[in-house]
Amino acid sequence: MVNVYRNALEKIFEKDDHSRRDEITKTTSEIERISFRLVVLQNQFLDGHITPQDYNKMKDRVEKDLTGLEPKLKAIKMDKSPYKTYVNQTLPML
Repeated sequence: MVNVYRNALEKIFEKDDHSRRDEITKTTSEIERISFRLVVLQNQFLDGHITPQDYNKMKDRVEKDLTGLEPKLKAIKMDKSPYKTYVNQTLPML
């Protein structure tokens, strides 16, 4: 009976976990946008539109932005929903 109650609660709480999923989507989109920016930058350099010095400056900035977002996304994905923690800690008492 407790397992049925747990499953029902987890389904309800999963629907309410929008903010975490929205943050994952937002961060993933930002990573994709920055990765695309790096590809465009590389193409401009290869086509001779920018100097090596400018390329290195811009590349460092873009990679810094990317390096900051990847751990953030990993942490958000690994972080359990607070509702699941609640369910896991309180249901055993029942």
